[in-house]
Amino acid sequence: MAGKTLFKLLSMLVIIQVEAYPRIVNLSGEPDFRKVTLRWEVDPDGETVTGMFRVKYCENQVWGEHFCRQKAVRQKPTQEHFSADILGLKMSTNYTFYLETDVLQKSSRKERKIQENVILQTRGFSARATDCRRDTTEVLLETGPHFGGKISAEGREHNCFIKGKKSSSNSSYSFTIDHKKCGSSINKTSVWTYVVVQENLP
Repeated sequence: MAGKTLFKLLSMLVIIQVEAYPRIVNLSGEPDFRKVTLRWEVDPDGETVTGMFRVKYCENQVWGEHFCRQKAVRQKPTQEHFSADILGLKMSTNYTFYLETDVLQKSSRKERKIQENVILQTRGFSARATDCRRDTTEVLLETGPHFGGKISAEGREHNCFIKGKKSSSNSSYSFTIDHKKCGSSINKTSVWTYVVVQENLP
């Protein structure tokens, strides 16, 4: 009589629980001279919005990210739109901003996952001529608020310049260039002067 081997098949139900987190959506930013304002919304995805966020931001250099810093943000969880001002940035610099939700306590060993990021460049100095006359040119320079540096004509830094006021919140200065005094180059059709902006005075 042929032997029979019976196999008992056991069915196992494996339940894998995936922990969900509120999802950041519509992340954007508004760059200024030395700060960036981040704005975003949150899709709860069935979870409770805590109003706790963490921003990581890094300078973008040719060799990669540099001088990364972090900032914790706590806001009312019931609001629809969230925002945060990131201060103390460098002018004319590219930054990557990473934003995550539900910051865990430092004692937790659970790894946080950075969800969204945006790349922004802070504003830099700019200049445009607002009035051109035979002997003078009026130039408007955007410097940002609390500018305590010096604006001058190249080569005439000692006798053709204006100084900023660090205590002032004005973000622009009007610089009158006397063509003769400031050493402007002149031909039959145009006048040009190189303007130097020194951000920090010794």
